[in-house]
Amino acid sequence: MILDGYWKSELQRYTLQLRFWSSLCKGTGSFAEHQVNKYLLYSAAIIRKLIEDEVDAKNEFQNLEYGIPELALLHYELPATEYPFDGDKDFILHKVVTDNYNAGSRNVTVEAKTICNSIIHSYVWNLAYSEGKRGTAGFLTASDREKDKKLYFVKISDWIGYINYCKEKCNV
Repeated sequence: MILDGYWKSELQRYTLQLRFWSSLCKGTGSFAEHQVNKYLLYSAAIIRKLIEDEVDAKNEFQNLEYGIPELALLHYELPATEYPFDGDKDFILHKVVTDNYNAGSRNVTVEAKTICNSIIHSYVWNLAYSEGKRGTAGFLTASDREKDKKLYFVKISDWIGYINYCKEKCNV
């Protein structure tokens, strides 16, 4: 299990960094884009470890008389936009501004673990920018496992909200 105070302070730092650097992204491959990508990856890795610890705790305590606290992270769902995806990476290159994402998309909720895995095991991972490239709107990701099926767009504000939820609700 992860030591309680350390990962919470790390996630707090990542939310601050994500807010700051995502506002500076202009879609030019700058240092700001690198920072946003870095903090997305780091936060996804920590959160997935927390989710795995919840699964382990659930399995460990299910047959004991002790009650276990609510496992809030395991089934948390993030709002996302899902696109049909055939694995063609060129699709992503033409979808840099969020207003261009309408064709074939649908709004869904996705288990946060799926998004974490898509970031960590990404086949495609790219930042998406708001109109006029005035900052990062979110990110697009497809895992290596689902690269021929679907691509997800997640707003950066929803990801930061999920990080904050993890800091508040994780009991492991």
